[in-house]
Amino acid sequence: MSSPADRGATESPVAFALQELIACWDQAYAALVQGDLDQVTALLDVADEHLVAAGSGRTDSPDEARLRGIALGSRGRLEHGMSAGLTGLAEELARVRHGQKTLRGYGRTDVGVGDHVARTV
Repeated sequence: MSSPADRGATESPVAFALQELIACWDQAYAALVQGDLDQVTALLDVADEHLVAAGSGRTDSPDEARLRGIALGSRGRLEHGMSAGLTGLAEELARVRHGQKTLRGYGRTDVGVGDHVARTV
């Protein structure tokens, strides 16, 4: 899942886990943009498996620290995309609720046809 450029940087287990996290989170973002939520879920499950191996970063080498920064950026993009999606969904739900209230007004059966028509003839 990692790119060849990052793979050559270092071969430690932490670096490998960080490279995998970057790939998972970048691919999850791409799947989110395409609306493939099943793929997002699958990629997040894979990413979860690498989080323990990535560690806390307290003993990172310079290469690992660089990869950790890239990973944090990837996760941040994904989080922002999810947040924006939830905001958009909330706005759509508000529109649906407004439409439901409007239609409820059209469904009144206590008013007969022509009751509001002024007859001048």
